Amino acid sequence: MKTNVYFKQIELTITRALNGSSSTLYNVARWARCFIDKRLIDRHSTCNKPFTVIYQQGRVASTSVYESLCNVGLCNPIYHVHTLSATNAQKQIDAAKASKQKAFRHLYVGKMLSAALVTHKAQHEALPWKVISIVRDPLAIMISLHFLNIKADSNAFSSDAKALAHFESMFSQDDPTNWAICTWFDNVFLDELGVDVYQHPFNTEKGFSIIKEDKLDILILRFDDLNQAFKNGCAEFFAASEKLFNLKHANVHKNTQYDERLSYIKKNLKVPRDFCNKVYSTKLMKHFYSPAQIEALTAKWAKDKL
Repeated sequence: MKTNVYFKQIELTITRALNGSSSTLYNVARWARCFIDKRLIDRHSTCNKPFTVIYQQGRVASTSVYESLCNVGLCNPIYHVHTLSATNAQKQIDAAKASKQKAFRHLYVGKMLSAALVTHKAQHEALPWKVISIVRDPLAIMISLHFLNIKADSNAFSSDAKALAHFESMFSQDDPTNWAICTWFDNVFLDELGVDVYQHPFNTEKGFSIIKEDKLDILILRFDDLNQAFKNGCAEFFAASEKLFNLKHANVHKNTQYDERLSYIKKNLKVPRDFCNKVYSTKLMKHFYSPAQIEALTAKWAKDKL
């Protein structure tokens, strides 16, 4: 187990370095790593060995969860992906190649795991895969996504005041009910895994719940309670001691140039109350957050107090 952790740490260190490299260097290194991934995934799939998969949309601390679990030394092979659809992964790979950008390793791994999942579900007697997903306040995700994808020549983020005005304008005019981050569990998770999380209750007090369905064990963690939910949820999920599961915060995809501006926006942004009501009345929020928790988030972001 210690050996597995050691090699995982080397892999994570190389991954961080490559994420900051040029597209050409990254894609060459990714090709070599994916050659190894393919052999390992095929071998474990043939042996009917279950996988542990960190699987969700971006900007929800999934890297932190993945790297923290790598430190535990789990027996199952562990991977981190944003899609488990070969079709969706290939579309993103093709788009990256067409624009001469980095075709990320997680897309290729998603394709491989998609095929392995089909094989897994066809097995009559198969140990369940362990799938971990995370939910987060959609407003916070949107802010984080915009800061991650700032263009170098963007005037909208050139000062605190301009960035604040940018978000105030965007959130005043947008319709959050159509955000992909609000419909992800219906439009992506259900489609790719075949599990409707809304048919299973979520423990809003603990901040995590476990679903067991169709040869899959699924742990859903809420970002707001992540430190404790990770510890308690993983201990129950993997039937192991809580002492093993300590969340170590990490982010290999981060625009550090704007850290201070991001903090400023989080502290000062206020949006119309009716916009908050639209965000927090979505199916996602009503399922994973209690009325009191939704009220607290509304009070945090709304410019007009009751």
